[in-house]
Amino acid sequence: MQACRKIGLKPPHDYPFNTRELARRSLYNYINKLAEHNISHAASRNGEEASQLIRTTGAGIHNNAYISRPFEQVQFEQKSTVHLCGGFLC
Repeated sequence: MQACRKIGLKPPHDYPFNTRELARRSLYNYINKLAEHNISHAASRNGEEASQLIRTTGAGIHNNAYISRPFEQVQFEQKSTVHLCGGFLC
């Protein structure tokens, strides 16, 4: 709000001063969209470990871009049914 005042916006008639929430929702939505478009940068705000984890997991285009050996990247699928055969999963 101080930055808005610095550039000459004044309450109560100029945006964001003329909204009930003072544009908090707009700012929140903007920050979320930025994070969605650059997930690795957004993860780095939570530390180096989170940043490394987001870069090395998942099925994104940049993850494991140069697979050179069999089974270097695997994918698991969830089965929707479970069968019991004599008390054991089949």
